[in-house]
Amino acid sequence: MLPIHFVILGNSISVWPFGFICGFSIFLLFVWLSLRKILSVEKIFDISFLGIFTCIFFNRLFDLVINHEYYRQNFFNIFSMHINNINMTGIIIGVIVTVFLINKILFKKEQKHQFSLEKILIAFLISMIIILLGAVLSGKMLGVEVQSNIGLLYEEGVRRMPLGVFRILFFSCFLIIYYFIKKERKIKFSILYAIFLICISAFEFVLNFFIKDFKAELLNVINFEQLMCVGIFLFGILVYLSGNKHKSLFKNESNNNRRKPSSDFTLGSRKVQDYSYSIKMNNEYSMKINDLTTKEKLTIFINSLKRRFKR
Repeated sequence: MLPIHFVILGNSISVWPFGFICGFSIFLLFVWLSLRKILSVEKIFDISFLGIFTCIFFNRLFDLVINHEYYRQNFFNIFSMHINNINMTGIIIGVIVTVFLINKILFKKEQKHQFSLEKILIAFLISMIIILLGAVLSGKMLGVEVQSNIGLLYEEGVRRMPLGVFRILFFSCFLIIYYFIKKERKIKFSILYAIFLICISAFEFVLNFFIKDFKAELLNVINFEQLMCVGIFLFGILVYLSGNKHKSLFKNESNNNRRKPSSDFTLGSRKVQDYSYSIKMNNEYSMKINDLTTKEKLTIFINSLKRRFKR
């Protein structure tokens, strides 16, 4: 029967603060263990603080917008840890802002930022499982009343849809699928990030229909959170298409502009194959260099220099 409380020295203490602290402690620990060999302690601290702050900030901000009537009575409740509203959409927005800021500011000149961002996202997923578990045990994220045994029993004798359990299962399944795929092939962070946004936004869109006191405020069909989920879903598709486009562009550039193996020179009696990766500026390009944007031209030039040094 939920919620569960600890009794310490005669005082009833909720499980939620323990789950919250444990979740973010695991996030800090995982980020430090994953990145300590490639990043400085100062940068790891900046990343951890930025990730925690943005997620909490947007969680409270979106909850303030959605439940403004509740906070109008006492605005300082927004700083309380005992409220029952955990806005998952706000947390996802916080993740998007965190990735953007880390990518543009902290990792502006960091070559291994893709690996680092991937580890940060995985740390977030693991920590969210712990935080959600604490939220479920403390009776937060209330769903609609149900009669079947699938519902969680609360103190008032009512069974409710276990929204928190569904979210825990989602994050757990995403992690398991990620590790199985990771063993078979390498995944670009942009693709992993896009898939996560697409899946979590679609999942939250459906789950919002089953929250307690659901109100279809927009067109009598969806609420504000679901509208934000639609925006996140479209953003995820944009990131996915952008990642695939750049991957295809660089693949074509490396294949089309590579000289064919030749035997123009010899080393002693042994013929040496010339696999030059230099760009040949001629009319045989399937893709005209003038049709590219300045950013794409610069990227191709940098990639060409990297391949020259690797040789």
